[in-house]
Amino acid sequence: MKKLLLALLAMGLGCSPLLAADVSLLLEGGAAAGQTTFTTTDQETGFLNQSLDHDTTGDAASVVLLATADSGFVFGLGYQSFKVKGQSAWVTLDSGSIAGISLDQIGARLTTDSMTVSGPFVSLGYSFGDSFRFAPQARLGFSNRYEVTRTADIFLELGPIRVEDSASETTTATGGTFAIALPVYWRLGPLTLGAMYQAMSAKATVTVDNETTEFTIHSAFQLVLGANF
Repeated sequence: MKKLLLALLAMGLGCSPLLAADVSLLLEGGAAAGQTTFTTTDQETGFLNQSLDHDTTGDAASVVLLATADSGFVFGLGYQSFKVKGQSAWVTLDSGSIAGISLDQIGARLTTDSMTVSGPFVSLGYSFGDSFRFAPQARLGFSNRYEVTRTADIFLELGPIRVEDSASETTTATGGTFAIALPVYWRLGPLTLGAMYQAMSAKATVTVDNETTEFTIHSAFQLVLGANF
C-alpha cells in the first residue's frame, strides 16, 4: 500500500526521490477568517464607501495525502473547503438625496451570507524533525470553485414615510488560492496529531455599475489528525 501511494505521488510530481518517503493521510479541520470590503464612486451613495466593510468568520476543512522524503522535502495533494460569513453594522446618513430626491434619512447594511471556496490543491515544503515535526509549506489551490452570496438591506425615510428593501445576489467563479501553511506534527506510531496556521489569499470581486465588493479569506487555524503509512 505504501509503495503504491508513493508511486502515485511521484507520478503526480514527476520526481523519483519521493520513493524514499513516508506518507500520511491527514484530516485538517478548524476555523477560517476573512473580510468583505465595499467601495463606490457614486457621489450620492459615497457615504457608504468602505463604511460597509466587515469581518467574516467560518469553517476550514481539508484532507491531504502528504509525503516526506528522507531529505526532508514535502509534497502533498489534497482537497480544501473554506466557508465564511459576516455582516456590517447599519450605516445611516441624515438629510441625503437619491436620484435628486431629498430624504430625511438613508440607511444601508451589507451581509456576506456566505463565501465558499473549495477545490484541489498541491503542497510543497520542507520538514524539520522526526517524531515531532515542523513542516512549513506553500499550498497552491487550482480550479477552486468560488461562490459568494450577499444581501444588501436599505431604508429611505421622508417625513412619516419609511421604505425598506432587501436584495440578494449569488456569484460563482473558478480560480486559484495561495497559502503559507505552518503545521506542527506529532507522529505517534501509526497516528499523526498536530495543529496548523495558514496565512492565505483567496479573493472574489463583484462589480456592479460603479460599486465593487471584494470578498477575501486571509487565514485559517486547523487541528490535524491522520494515519501514517
